[in-house]
Amino acid sequence: LTSTMAGRDGVNLTHSVHGDGRKKLLIIGKTGTGKSSLCNVITGHPHDYDFFPVSAGAVSCTQSTQFAQVFFKNDKGRPVSLIDTIGFDDPKNDTDAKVIAELVHELKNNCDHVNLFMIAVNGQNPRLDGALMGMIRIFEGMFGEEFWNQAVIVFTRVPMDEKTKKKRERITKETDEELARKYLKVVKAEFPKGRGLQYLFMDACYEEED
Repeated sequence: LTSTMAGRDGVNLTHSVHGDGRKKLLIIGKTGTGKSSLCNVITGHPHDYDFFPVSAGAVSCTQSTQFAQVFFKNDKGRPVSLIDTIGFDDPKNDTDAKVIAELVHELKNNCDHVNLFMIAVNGQNPRLDGALMGMIRIFEGMFGEEFWNQAVIVFTRVPMDEKTKKKRERITKETDEELARKYLKVVKAEFPKGRGLQYLFMDACYEEED
């Protein structure tokens, strides 16, 4: 009997990644930040591939925590386990309380550790609101201070070709790096243990020629 549900193109969707011997990457974020697109690209496939369904609207396509055994950028020498979580909006709502309870249950029962937490933030509107702070506090409570040593802020939905970057800088009067550092300063003010937190930009919908 196996817990693997499907396997093709180097991706095995599974009920559990506990004890599979792979490094584990978990992605959290609000609905609409592009978590599932990131997951697809990490596997080396197009952002809209059907492994991790992508939604264009405000309703999350990911309706339960999804575990997958994949190869980073489809490189067979770099096996990882990927955990795509349900999008959330406000931890005070009943719906989001269920999201959190489901996630905590799945992680406690079907995942033995996490090597990297990717906190997905919509780079077009990078706000640290109550929903995101609530989710971060839950993870900080679950994993302790070590959570911050293994977390990274990922700014999504930000095209990174040179032409668009220059246009964005002209409009905002700030570079992407300046905007990112400003955001991290707000995060660190709310979470003092998050000092040393790193960030990166990931454009899941990039064009090959860019």
